[in-house]
Amino acid sequence: MSIHILTNIFKHLLQRPLKSLLVLLISIPTLLILLLDVVDLIFANLPPAKEESFPRLACLLSSILNPLLKGQCVISDPKLIAPAPLPEMVIYLLLTLLLLMVIFYFAVNWSLLKVIRLRKEAELTRQQAEIEKQKLQEAAKKGEKFILGPSFNRKWNPYKAEFEITDTETPAVMSAIHLSRHTLIVAPTRSGKTFNLIRPIITVCHAAKYASIFFDPKGNDFDPALFDINFSMQESEKATSIRLCLINPDLEPTKAANKLAEALIAANKDNPFFSDAARQGLVAFLIGHHVVYSEYPELFQVLEYTGDEDKRGQLIAEVDEISKKDGTTEKEIALQRRAQEALNLLKVAENRTKSKSDVMGSLYNALLPITSGQFRSYVTTNPNQGITVSKMLENKLVVRIAFTADEGDIGKALGKIIIQQFTDTVLSPRVDKSYLKLIVIDEAHNYVCEALKIGVAQAAGNNAGYMMAFQSLKQIDDEAARSIIFGNCKNKVIIAGAEFFDADTFSKDFGEEELAKISKSNTQSNSASSSNSRGDGQSQSGGSAGLFSFMNTDTATAGKQSTSKSNSLSQSESKSQSSGESISHQRRPIWLTRELSTIPRYHAVCVLDDGSSKATPEPHLVRFLKPDERKLVEPTAYKMRDMNLPTRLLAATPIPTKALKTKATETQEDEESGEEASNTAKKPTVEKHKVAKSGKPAGKKPKSAMAEIQIEGEE
Repeated sequence: MSIHILTNIFKHLLQRPLKSLLVLLISIPTLLILLLDVVDLIFANLPPAKEESFPRLACLLSSILNPLLKGQCVISDPKLIAPAPLPEMVIYLLLTLLLLMVIFYFAVNWSLLKVIRLRKEAELTRQQAEIEKQKLQEAAKKGEKFILGPSFNRKWNPYKAEFEITDTETPAVMSAIHLSRHTLIVAPTRSGKTFNLIRPIITVCHAAKYASIFFDPKGNDFDPALFDINFSMQESEKATSIRLCLINPDLEPTKAANKLAEALIAANKDNPFFSDAARQGLVAFLIGHHVVYSEYPELFQVLEYTGDEDKRGQLIAEVDEISKKDGTTEKEIALQRRAQEALNLLKVAENRTKSKSDVMGSLYNALLPITSGQFRSYVTTNPNQGITVSKMLENKLVVRIAFTADEGDIGKALGKIIIQQFTDTVLSPRVDKSYLKLIVIDEAHNYVCEALKIGVAQAAGNNAGYMMAFQSLKQIDDEAARSIIFGNCKNKVIIAGAEFFDADTFSKDFGEEELAKISKSNTQSNSASSSNSRGDGQSQSGGSAGLFSFMNTDTATAGKQSTSKSNSLSQSESKSQSSGESISHQRRPIWLTRELSTIPRYHAVCVLDDGSSKATPEPHLVRFLKPDERKLVEPTAYKMRDMNLPTRLLAATPIPTKALKTKATETQEDEESGEEASNTAKKPTVEKHKVAKSGKPAGKKPKSAMAEIQIEGEE
């Protein structure tokens, strides 16, 4: 044990040569003096030859040992001593030295153990930090964590009255809990938000199997190969693009029709009558067609209703007939109720058309862009011909929705429909809360709608999150919507280059804190004074120059003259100097507007809140990871799923539709059905049930579109 301690002592000394040299220079003379005092004390029984005082240490030890020696060694005067016998003195001195050695041993041992303990604690802390780092890296590889980058601490300097930034090894991390509490990103163009924030989340969603929808506002921000399915109305992607179902089949038909009409037909603030009438007309045709055919009409079929009075009349007649039937079951009663509602709406639309209010013209103009040209095959109202958002979320798909500037208002309307369906799905009481459902909306100002406000306010409890990116909060024209979005997003990120308005908004949201300010005062005064006096005197006697002597007249007379001079000089100088410190406290924003406006490039100030603390987390400065750093924590433990979609769900496949009925077509169908009935009556019945080519009984309700999707590697 002693050898181990001495070894550690020598190692400690070698690691600090300057300090060790200083200790040796002090300790060696001290030990020599101690030895000399001991020797002097041993031979103190000899009477001193001179009147010299004994060493102070001898007097001190004698005073300490006096009770032990029972009065045999008493020093009342430093010059006098009554020594004990030499053997006893030697024994007591040896015991004293032994006691000092024991004390020294324990002192050194305690100090060394303390050093070792501190070093072990530091090593243990370092090992724990390394373990946490490895765990975090493994979690990031699995997609359980999303690492934004290293964060920085800010320490207040009271003397400079400013924050000093220090680097830390703690990274800024987001998990599924963070994402479910909504995220607001404010970043100007080309600030790196797509590469540093949005794109890495795609791989995280794949690895963690989160259901996610990503908006691609430019159409080329993301590689389509990174997603399970893609929706893009660009001609180059038509072969692989899915067809989007605009109607949510999980909702009651009237409610679903109203939501679609609200999203497709924008409200006209200047003249709301025509937009409201067009919405009511669309709802009437959707519900009425559904009552008659048990399916929604395609939008181009609604367009046919608006331009053909005969088809509208036939639809109204059939709906009227169904509304008059007395239902016996709950389903029949509900159908009768919807028929009566549809009939009222259809009659109102028809009456408005006859009164020249041009309801059909308004509806026609609203639907024409999306039902003509290249857009017609990309959307449907039939769940068996397209994919709904609810099916995307149910199958945990990672989806890309590409809307470019070419789509214009159509893209904005479709984006709002997707947000609407997402909100309806995640707020449904039947929603599965076991996994994250995420929608990432870049250029979100194009898609601010009522459904977005409702979802941000209510969806967090259902494990669903909205991530919205704006170039500036000023893009949100509706102040109420801006307040709802900003207040309900618990994670806020402002990236370098933000405008003054955004920096000021975030600065106020981050709050204030009371900080100390130390002011140093140093006053110095110098004073100097000097005085200088000078006197001249002159006297004259014995003569007179006369009044006009300067004219050198002969009247001047000579006399005696004397002159005297005196000078005196005095100076004084004084100096005074005083210094001191004064402490004052002031409230200051945690982040000034000026500081947020001058964030370094590829940095951001983030507030990441997972709800674990009642207090709002402090904002931290974060540096985004570089590409080589991102590769170290990017999820790799996942496999892309191979989607085998039925061809009918692709935009390249035409939509099969039935022709709308008119009086002429109905008469023709009745004649054909009568002939077919007479022909079948002549044939003997062989089978009780007609079987389709697929082997399934005819007339059976087809499965939903996503039920036929096969995902490789999953049951």
